[in-house]
Amino acid sequence: MTLTLLDDVKLDGFPVEQLYPGWAPVSRTPVVDDFSVVVFGEDSSGRQACWWLEGENYSASHVLALHEPVRRRLLTAMDYVFWPLATGVLGGPYLISRLCRAKLCRKSPSTNCRVPG
Repeated sequence: MTLTLLDDVKLDGFPVEQLYPGWAPVSRTPVVDDFSVVVFGEDSSGRQACWWLEGENYSASHVLALHEPVRRRLLTAMDYVFWPLATGVLGGPYLISRLCRAKLCRKSPSTNCRVPG
């Protein structure tokens, strides 16, 4: 099996040379800044998994499993993707501001929350 999608990728500081039997990298996609995601597939079951990479280093297999500073850098870099989606789906800045005050920012409802844009 060739692991060309994993060239130069390090897991715990060591180059990735093999995977569990049946698993193979399917794609590697740049996301933002120095982040990319590798999707793996297992043919026998159809299961998929992913690795989040920062540079060439494995960071986690799920966004929520990223260390807090890394997750914050990733999500902040993706603001340009999330805010237009949120304003379109949630009904614009006014509603987002109300939701942000009430829940998202974890501030008291009387506190104003800044909304980009």
